[in-house]
Amino acid sequence: MGQDYLKAGLWDRAEDSFRKTADLESDYKVRAIKELVNIYESEKEWLKAIDEAHILEKVTGETYPSRISHLYCELTLQCMFFKKFDEAAHYLQQAIHADPNNKRALIMQGTMLQKQGKLDEAVEVWKQVGKISPEYETLVVASVADTLLKAGKDADAVRYLESVAEKGINSDSVDAAVDWICKIEGPENALEFLRRYLSQKKSLIGFKRLTDLRLAQDPDNKELKELSDFLKNQIDKTVRYKCNKCGFVTKSFQWQCPGCRNWDSFAPVRSEDPSRI
Repeated sequence: MGQDYLKAGLWDRAEDSFRKTADLESDYKVRAIKELVNIYESEKEWLKAIDEAHILEKVTGETYPSRISHLYCELTLQCMFFKKFDEAAHYLQQAIHADPNNKRALIMQGTMLQKQGKLDEAVEVWKQVGKISPEYETLVVASVADTLLKAGKDADAVRYLESVAEKGINSDSVDAAVDWICKIEGPENALEFLRRYLSQKKSLIGFKRLTDLRLAQDPDNKELKELSDFLKNQIDKTVRYKCNKCGFVTKSFQWQCPGCRNWDSFAPVRSEDPSRI
């Protein structure tokens, strides 16, 4: 009955049905609790979702650290939106406590430290993200470089950006590094930097950035303009983030898949292989 109510869009009735089932000792208890978590997530009732997730842990004997941590992250964002900064800090600590390796929580912690003027601490927290999962360094490259510059550590910023590109984890991280090298050392150094990377690994994103850097130096070059437009069109058509659970594809990175509702199922790496989309 609860499933029928969900399909009909009658969320209150579905919740009531699942609640009654969850309170009973039956074979459907676990499934009902999972459905309640899903409902509360969809309705952005984050505290209720957390409560049900903890109940689910007790009933199943399993743990859901990543999911609970993400729910606390959502609560943090909600509090930040309403300028409830003390509550936001509290929920963020809960997110990190639930899952100390949650990249999203660490990224948010770094942002909070930066806003408090604790620049060195912010940089160290962001760097943890890349240590935990190298491909996620893409999400912090700009923040680390910007914060190092604000701290007057230009040389450290350049060394960090070069180390990111040398790892060659993905095209997006290199693209972000090139952007900042261009700002710090100028377009010529950025071009040379990018050419070295492309000599080792071909990439639509990389060649698009290379073309745009050259176009900035020669803005009247029609061939470069046409090539830039062509590469942009190819990237728009083929480059996507892809859920590793259900195959859902999207142009923007998501912490939770809009299709299957799983958390952390998108790697922050855009696929450039159209056959995989």
